[in-house]
Amino acid sequence: MRFHILLLASLLLTANQAASQTPTWSGEIAALIYTKCAHCHHEGAIAPFGLMSYQEVVALSHEIEHSITDNKMPPWPANPEYRHFADEFYLTDDEKQQIFDWIAADHPIGELALAPLPPVFAEGGSVLDTIDHQITIPPYTLQTNLDEYRWFAIENPYEDTIYVQKIEVFPGLKEVVHHADLWYDLSGQAMEADAASPVPGFSPFVQPDFYMNAWQPGASAAEYPEGWGIAVPPNADFVVEVHYGPDAIGQVDETVMNLQFVRNTESPRPV
Repeated sequence: MRFHILLLASLLLTANQAASQTPTWSGEIAALIYTKCAHCHHEGAIAPFGLMSYQEVVALSHEIEHSITDNKMPPWPANPEYRHFADEFYLTDDEKQQIFDWIAADHPIGELALAPLPPVFAEGGSVLDTIDHQITIPPYTLQTNLDEYRWFAIENPYEDTIYVQKIEVFPGLKEVVHHADLWYDLSGQAMEADAASPVPGFSPFVQPDFYMNAWQPGASAAEYPEGWGIAVPPNADFVVEVHYGPDAIGQVDETVMNLQFVRNTESPRPV
């Protein structure tokens, strides 16, 4: 009799331990999704669907599993075993396994009251604290079904040097824009080339003076440490470069870049 009681107790202990080791939405998974996925997967952001609730994540869990297994998501091509970077954006092997185990266990929710709240994003999908300046390219109709590179010169309206601490990009054609980069130009050549073109923007390439930011789909806002920023002189024109993928002739792009300036310091530090 005592043997059966001990066996039952052992089985119950083993079951409880297994249950406690299974990741739950409230315990581990919500925090992973909100920190590693939600910045792209929320309303108004670049991703085509949201991952802001338990229901949304469960409905897409098999797609999530395949994307993680194939190393497609989160989009971080750098090898963390070789070198580390600021603001690294990838899942560790342990974090991947937690998501896999949670899916295999049929998505246990845990104590829902203990789950972290979804992150709050600004209206329009922006993650910046404040949008100090917005750069919008003029509506551009794609001219070819081949890959197309286009440069757009945008006037800088500021009479003093500005210090750009954060930059985020919203492509007008999410399924077509391959990358979008921001420069500034002191020579005036970019503005002259744009003005000479019969349609917005210009091509071929005119080398601007300073490279400010590179964006690809899935990228979050680029930002420098508090008090640091890219110094943009008052006589510099902004230049936006956009690479469009093929088979999009006739579509119209209006890519937007939001800038946040250095604040709360009397002496900004130039990058």
